Amino acid sequence: MEDKNKLFLRLLEQIQIIDNIAQNSDLKKGEIENVDVYAKERKWVIHVFLPKVLEFDTYIMLYKALHQTFDPFVNVDLVVRCQLDDNSELNNYWEFVIEHAEKLSASVKEFLIHTKPCYLDANWQITCQNNFVQSMFTSEVLDAIASEFNKYGFKDLSFNINLEDNTKEDIKQLEQQQLEHENAMQKMYEQSPEQSQEYSPEYNPEHNMEITKIKDLEDGNKDIFVEGHVFNVESRELKSGKVILTGEITDYTDSISFKKFLSSKDKFADLEDIKPGVWVQIQGNVLDDTFQHEIVLNIKSIKLIKHIGRQETYEGKQKRVELHLHTNMSQLDATNSAGDFVKAAKKFDQKAIAITDHADVQAFPEAYVAGKKNGLKIIYGYEANMINDQALLVLNPANMDYRGQEYVIFDVETTGLSSVYDTIIEIGAVKMKDGVVIDRFDKFINPHHLLSDTTINLTSITDEMVQNADDENIVIRQFQEFYQDLPLCGHNVQFDIGFLNAALRRCNMDIITQPVVDTLEVSRLLHPEQTRHTLDSLAKKYNVVLEHHHRANQDAEATGYLMFKLLDAFYERFQEANLGKMNDYAKFGQVYKRAKPNHMTVLAINKVGLKNMYKLVSLASTKYFYRLPRTPLSELKRLHEGLLYGSGCLQGDVFISMMQKGYDATREKARIYDFLEVQPPATYQHLLDDKLIKDKKELQEIITNIYKLGKELGIPVVATSDAHYIDKKDAIYRKILLSAQKANRGKNYELPDLHFYTTQEMLDAFSFLDPKIAEEIVIKNTNMIADKIENVEPIKSGLYPPHIENADKEMEQLTYDKAHELYGNPLPKIVKDRLEYELKSIISNGYAVIYLISQRLVAKSNKDGYLVGSRGSVGSSLVATMSGITEVNPLAPHYRCPNCKYSQFFEKGEYGSGYDLPDKKCPKCNADLAKDGQDIPFATFFRISW
Repeated sequence: MEDKNKLFLRLLEQIQIIDNIAQNSDLKKGEIENVDVYAKERKWVIHVFLPKVLEFDTYIMLYKALHQTFDPFVNVDLVVRCQLDDNSELNNYWEFVIEHAEKLSASVKEFLIHTKPCYLDANWQITCQNNFVQSMFTSEVLDAIASEFNKYGFKDLSFNINLEDNTKEDIKQLEQQQLEHENAMQKMYEQSPEQSQEYSPEYNPEHNMEITKIKDLEDGNKDIFVEGHVFNVESRELKSGKVILTGEITDYTDSISFKKFLSSKDKFADLEDIKPGVWVQIQGNVLDDTFQHEIVLNIKSIKLIKHIGRQETYEGKQKRVELHLHTNMSQLDATNSAGDFVKAAKKFDQKAIAITDHADVQAFPEAYVAGKKNGLKIIYGYEANMINDQALLVLNPANMDYRGQEYVIFDVETTGLSSVYDTIIEIGAVKMKDGVVIDRFDKFINPHHLLSDTTINLTSITDEMVQNADDENIVIRQFQEFYQDLPLCGHNVQFDIGFLNAALRRCNMDIITQPVVDTLEVSRLLHPEQTRHTLDSLAKKYNVVLEHHHRANQDAEATGYLMFKLLDAFYERFQEANLGKMNDYAKFGQVYKRAKPNHMTVLAINKVGLKNMYKLVSLASTKYFYRLPRTPLSELKRLHEGLLYGSGCLQGDVFISMMQKGYDATREKARIYDFLEVQPPATYQHLLDDKLIKDKKELQEIITNIYKLGKELGIPVVATSDAHYIDKKDAIYRKILLSAQKANRGKNYELPDLHFYTTQEMLDAFSFLDPKIAEEIVIKNTNMIADKIENVEPIKSGLYPPHIENADKEMEQLTYDKAHELYGNPLPKIVKDRLEYELKSIISNGYAVIYLISQRLVAKSNKDGYLVGSRGSVGSSLVATMSGITEVNPLAPHYRCPNCKYSQFFEKGEYGSGYDLPDKKCPKCNADLAKDGQDIPFATFFRISW
């Protein structure tokens, strides 16, 4: 093996700094200990050994040279280990290490970047000025700092956080800053060119002025007009008696501070209506503020205006109906409440609106109230995570014993994910029997266009490899001759079969009809405990060699060896060897956990549908919950009555199938829906950005094909917005919600426009369609579906307590039995009257069953050894006391004899609690009297008012 030092010097030569280190003996003695290669992530981690920590300038030279050389090809990290324990360079490294630290939070890094530690008592001390900052530096954080520095060669570091009390100095500094601020404000007032022009409430700028967007403001702009929303206002009286009004305003393109100088406090009265939340129009000059160090809008005039916002511009009588939107009850994904959307729909003259949150119905109560208030019909629904629980281990199952069969195991590499718009560029296959390769097939196909960077990086296939290859029709015919009528196999083979069948159709050849084993589904069935079932992870599990993943020939051979091992395991478990019956065993593998969820819309037509919807939501969040609520297709079919099913958004299986597999393959998927959804092209923008859809023309073709399919099948097609907020300006708030989620893969992508569309906006979005078709899907069909749906009430008026036979009599019996046990029979008048008073109200209002349920729960808990102490308003009910629900006795303080049932009550406030009574003997039998009663009136309990 080559000398480690020579390897290091070769590296320095390769990155072209070998000539710069002639005088650096430490760097010249470096060694490469190891290089970790992460092929999938395209990342190298180079481990280097040095005599001691490099001087910071030398390290930076090495760091930059490495990245300049390798960044075009691979991400490279450098990890240094040193022989000597020398930490003298730590402060020089400090800012660089903190800035590049992976284990530290943004807030910790922000603090550390502006401070440096000092070495004291064998520890590195980090000084802070308040308890909040100190609380951020837990032992885990301090250890993480040491760990980060360890990567640069620093050894055995220990960091402490030290709280420094600078209260007096801070106060003095603040006082000085306040004085400087006052002086600056006074100086600015004196220098202000507008100081003689006071605010006039009658001032009315001409109506035809040009309104400038705040994002376009620049230093030096004069006499410009701005309109916006004020979100902060502050007034300050200077020592001279002058007043300065400051604040911030936004028009949602950007924000800017504003200032107005007034000669006296009296003048401020004219501006008292300028408060946070109002909309104003300002005329003024934009100047660079030397105190705030930013441009500021100096006001010449200001007036309140009425903000109208977006308006519906479509003049037709009938407007669209939104059938798919998300409120803030779609957890951390949408921003506006149901009430906000209802108001917007009313403003845009829409007669109805659907609420379809992610897998829940929590917005229904608010939507119901808002609908009543605004006179708008509410369509109750939700967006289900639908999974197909009819997994296919074998495509085209046929009566055939898989043992002893000859198979063709194949894999394809493609230019993309869509078998409609992309093509095969390589087919690799092996013919195997009994686990032995007996023939091979490996051919490139000329796509007749340059390959994308994504394709090259994923497949390692270059333009040079395919430019001289045969055309598709030649290779496909050769491959058909290779596989003939033999059973096939692949990993996630539905993808490969989709491309192969598309190619066969283009070549006017018969599509695949023989059995095709999918090793992905077989593995998911046999190993539900395994989180990943990718080919490389399964190859490791079964000790199958996979040298060049994502090359068709290598993947096919690895899949072949894997198939035989999986089929042996399948037979061992189920004693089944018939390819025609393997799919029958899919139910044993918790399919709902294995299947990939697709979104779909569920709307309730009537009360029956609402009940079935609640059942589906409950099942998804209980029986079928796995990482997220899942709804099996079988349950959707079983509970279809009273419900309408829509095909959902870009994550729905109709859109995905039309994009990836084409018109014919989508036909069967579409049949389960009552309406098909298409959304404005802007909704699909990130599919264009990720090159999953080539261009806008291709996207429009997909949308058009969904419309054509709907017409063919007699299923109405509707345009929905999948709204997650109302106005475009609100998109930033959704971005914040998504960015806060660590597990959200899309948080770093440009988010699509998901605002709530007016009718005209939606028609404009589909202007690429024939105008009559656009009107059909935007207005006609959405109203048709809304008209099908009854006025459903998710919240019933009145009370609906559960029913238990003879609950009223049982409660009376329990109550009086205990009362007689404590107070005798007949009961004292105060006890008798209170019980009658309560029981009459409880029974007449239907609460006896609730009392009885509570009594049984408490009795069962006490019987099982769990002490139950009922608290709250229940303590005001004597019936609850007598039935054993609570230990609190609400009667007036009193004595009672457990022996002869003598009692004495204090009803005039002599004592606040029975516990305050002095000890006493029974005057009748001389027994010790029990002391009880907390004097709690039965004024309000279970909303029963007296």
